[in-house]
Amino acid sequence: MNILYLSCHAILEYDEVRLLSELGHDVFCPGNRDSQERPLIPGRDGSCRWLPPRELAAALRHGPAHVRAELFERADAIICMHRWRWLQPRWRHLRRKPVFLRLIGQHDRGLGQAVRRLTDEGLRIIPYWPTDIELNGLTPDQVTGVVRFYKDEAEFSGWTGERRMLLTVCNDIMRADGQACHAAAWRCATIGLPRLLVGRGNRRFGDFTARVPYWLLKELYRQCLVYFYVGTEPASYTLNLIEAMMTGMPIVAYDTGIARELAGFVSADAGELYEVLAGILANRIDPETLRRRELAVRLFGRDQAAEAWGRVLGRRTLAPALDSGAAAAG
Repeated sequence: MNILYLSCHAILEYDEVRLLSELGHDVFCPGNRDSQERPLIPGRDGSCRWLPPRELAAALRHGPAHVRAELFERADAIICMHRWRWLQPRWRHLRRKPVFLRLIGQHDRGLGQAVRRLTDEGLRIIPYWPTDIELNGLTPDQVTGVVRFYKDEAEFSGWTGERRMLLTVCNDIMRADGQACHAAAWRCATIGLPRLLVGRGNRRFGDFTARVPYWLLKELYRQCLVYFYVGTEPASYTLNLIEAMMTGMPIVAYDTGIARELAGFVSADAGELYEVLAGILANRIDPETLRRRELAVRLFGRDQAAEAWGRVLGRRTLAPALDSGAAAAG
C-alpha cells in the first residue's frame, strides 16, 4: 500500500514510518518542517518509489504545508498525525481515499464535534489508548481502532543502572505554570538527589537539565539507576515512559492515574516519592522490584503495534466501528 504520512512529532514519526515500511508498505513522509526535535533523531529515508523524482523533490522541499493534490491521488491511504486542521481545507481532495487521523496525546474534548463532518464523510480516528476516546469527545463511530505507541524491544534494552542518578524526560516541565507536568512535585521529590531532567524548554528550571540527541537519550535510559515519571496532564501516557519501561529501568511515578497501571511505585506524595527515590539511589530498596520491562513488551512491543496497524490498514472499507479487541487489550 502507498501511504502518505503527515507528521508533527519527529520521534513518533521515526518509529511509525519505520514500522509501516517494515510491514511492506511504501510510506512517504514529507517531514515536519517546524519540529525542533528533527535534528535529534537519525536521518529519514527521503526516497519514494511511487513518486516521480521531480514531484518527490518538490514535496521534500516544501514539506507538509504545501503538499500538492496530485500527491493525494498517488497514495492509497493518508495518515495525518494530530493536525486535524490540516485536513479541513484539503478534504475535498482527500475524501476519496482512506484517511486516518492519528492521535498523539494532546487531548481536546471538542475534537469529536470539530471533525464530525469529516468523520461522517469517511475520516477515521486512531487513538493510542482507549481513554483517548472520551478525553477527545469522540463517539465510537468516529474511531477505527486503537493503535498504541510502541518501542522496539531490541532497540530499547540493556539496562545496567551503572550511573547512580535518577532520570526524567519531559519537555517544557513548567507548562501551565508547572501544573501540567507536576513541576513542584518533581522538585520536592528530587531535591538533593543526583538527578537529570532531559527535554527542551527546561533551561531555566535548573542546572540539572539538558537537551540530548536521541542516541544519547537511549544510553541514559540504560545507564541511569532509576526513572522518575511525572507525566503530562491530561495525556494518558507519554513516549518517555514507554522507553524507560522497555529499557528495563525501575520506574517511580507521580500519580497521574495511568501511572498506577504501568509504574513500579506510584504516589502523589512528594515526600514519599523522595524516600523511595533516595532509597533506590542509596541501595536501600531493590530496584529489581520496580522494573516493568515484561509489561512494556506485552503492551508496547513491536508485535502488538504491527498487529494493530494491520487491523486498521487491512480494512478496505472504513466501517464505522471501534475495534473492541484492541480497546480491551489496552
